[in-house]
Amino acid sequence: MQGTIINDKHCFEVYGYDVLIEDNLKPWLIEVNASPSLTASTDADRSMKIEVLNDTFNIVAPPDWQNHSSGTVKETKVGGYTLIFDEAAGSE
Repeated sequence: MQGTIINDKHCFEVYGYDVLIEDNLKPWLIEVNASPSLTASTDADRSMKIEVLNDTFNIVAPPDWQNHSSGTVKETKVGGYTLIFDEAAGSE
């Protein structure tokens, strides 16, 4: 996927990953949606999608940023997300 995703540091996208989990807990990636539906069909679905959006916005613009352009935020966990790769770490 990385080769087909536009790498623009001035925008972001939310992708939807469809995963099937077998009885033995083995996961299978079924598909990746570039434009996942945010329409909710149940109260639980609505709550989950609101949390995903809130966490995404907190990653894009964390509430405690003092200087948005400095890149000085060093959190590795924001909401339900954990940083697994920091492309800016090699450029310091």
